[in-house]
Amino acid sequence: MARELYAAFAAQWDLRPFHRLQAAESRHEEALRALAARAGVALPPTAPGKFADAVLQQRHDTLRARGLISAAEARTAGEAIERQDLSDLRQLLAVLKNEAFRTVADNLARATERHLAAFSGEPGRGLRARAERPGAGCAQAGRRAST
Repeated sequence: MARELYAAFAAQWDLRPFHRLQAAESRHEEALRALAARAGVALPPTAPGKFADAVLQQRHDTLRARGLISAAEARTAGEAIERQDLSDLRQLLAVLKNEAFRTVADNLARATERHLAAFSGEPGRGLRARAERPGAGCAQAGRRAST
């Protein structure tokens, strides 16, 4: 969900952190899919913006609508996404016994904490600190989303 929401926000607001986080979320998704495969868990087919779980669908739709209102609302939605991801990962870590799986989940949780910091407005760091600077968008920065 995070990857596709960040893609929508990046397209709408052209802020570099959304481009960067979109790429990072793709890597996170790949790690979770590999973890599920190793655990023998079959994942349902996915379609962008479509979730079998009604709660997830409602969350996606609400966050997407909010993030498309303004760049500030997109940042707030991004923070909510990362807080939920961190909560989900902590719940997963509480029940995982396999050390290799715990390592993957722990790495994802640490990365999610860094993503959350991008939205937290820490002085000199993160999306809030850079959002209003000239050249903060990808178009002006040469779209270095993969760096």
